[in-house]
Amino acid sequence: MSVIFYNKNDTTRPLEGLEKIQLLYACQASMEQGGMPSAFHVHEHHLELQYIEEGEAVIRIGERIYQVQAGDVVVYNAGSRHDESAEGGMRFYNCAIKGVALPGKAEGALLAPEESPILHTGELRPLVQELFKEIHRHVVTGRSRSGSICHYLLGSLLTLLIYEVPHEEENCRERMDEYFRQSKRYMEEHFAEELSIEELSSLARMSPSGFAHQFKKKVGISPLQYLIRCRIGRAQNLLISTGKSITDISIEVGYDNLSHFNNQFKRFVGLSPQQYRRERVGNLIN
Repeated sequence: MSVIFYNKNDTTRPLEGLEKIQLLYACQASMEQGGMPSAFHVHEHHLELQYIEEGEAVIRIGERIYQVQAGDVVVYNAGSRHDESAEGGMRFYNCAIKGVALPGKAEGALLAPEESPILHTGELRPLVQELFKEIHRHVVTGRSRSGSICHYLLGSLLTLLIYEVPHEEENCRERMDEYFRQSKRYMEEHFAEELSIEELSSLARMSPSGFAHQFKKKVGISPLQYLIRCRIGRAQNLLISTGKSITDISIEVGYDNLSHFNNQFKRFVGLSPQQYRRERVGNLIN
């Protein structure tokens, strides 16, 4: 047996910016569940981490598109709008964290704007995966000390991701010009309203046909499809986080016709709103 002396210059106290972290939720998705597309949504006040255990997916974060695969950690800083699609299925772990306040970064941000939100764990993959699994396991068991254990596991996970997993700079792709981005932001803030292509194109100071062409070229989908994804994404969030009726949710996201809402939701997600709610939260919400 050999004795390895611990570096006493290190500290066991939480790193600066992680003192007040709080786990809001943790979940695990099977290959089938992970294959359900998740439309555009945003977490305004908390950080979300997603570990891809198996499969691959296309993820849009803000104005960029990323291909992710097993072993990757996707970092959704607070306020980042995103969606995901995994046609072949994807098994993953998610956890949401409140109280991250790292020096020099916005509240709820793990990474700087110039850093890629996709972290490739490499040789640290087994350790990162085990931390996600253990956090989820302790949440599920709900034992008397599970909260404290999760807190320290979460601190270990964040420390690894901040200091040990390599961070990459964003590729220097052409960014949207400011007028175009203003139009896109307007869509994200007013998606529940009746918006015309003429109104949106005028905000971008472009012709309707030019705007539609450039939008699909830059974002990957048409303006109408983008609006639908914003609506469905908000509906998905309301279905699993509130007890609101499906009729009320339909109206809130911009559909005054419940049948049309159900059809649009099922066309995108593959399940009806009621089936989706039952799949994600069981019978906890009626």
